[in-house]
Amino acid sequence: MRWILLLIFIITAVSDCLWAQLDRDGAPGYEKRHPHMAMFETPFFNNDVALGATYRYTVHPGQMIGVTVSAYFRPFGKSILLKSAPHYYFQLKEYRHTFAVGLEKKFWVNNRLDVFVGGALGLSVVDYRGTGEGVYEGHQIVKKDGLTPIIKGGIAYKFTPFVYMRAGYLYTDMKTVDGHRIYFAIGGQL
Repeated sequence: MRWILLLIFIITAVSDCLWAQLDRDGAPGYEKRHPHMAMFETPFFNNDVALGATYRYTVHPGQMIGVTVSAYFRPFGKSILLKSAPHYYFQLKEYRHTFAVGLEKKFWVNNRLDVFVGGALGLSVVDYRGTGEGVYEGHQIVKKDGLTPIIKGGIAYKFTPFVYMRAGYLYTDMKTVDGHRIYFAIGGQL
């Protein structure tokens, strides 16, 4: 039992030493020393999930503003209804990929918690498997892809000075399904 208590004490003492570096010159200093951030993301809602990754580079440490580059993809085919005529629909398996570039702003609450908000412009690419020609029984299959806005915001919690978890809200105009998503990410800042 003494060894467990000693181990907990050592971990707590080391953890406080690691967090002391954030207190020296505050959040802007930390952002300046560690401008690179990478995270793995999972936006999901209502039996629809995407996997993705984002890289963020801090361009203005004093204001904690960064440029982001993101990529998301749906790891499975989602059944959707695609309207072709007033009373004619196709049921298709949709595979969607989104690539985006944007800006993000962080607001530090304390050494472990910050709030973030960001926006991006993305290119959404869609593939409907088995529809290479795009015409079926005289009806045209129009792909619902193109430019899409991406808006996200939420909170981030730092476990250590370099590893954190994010949770929040993400919106992407998917054009075939609802674009509102719950957002989770885990990443690191170097």
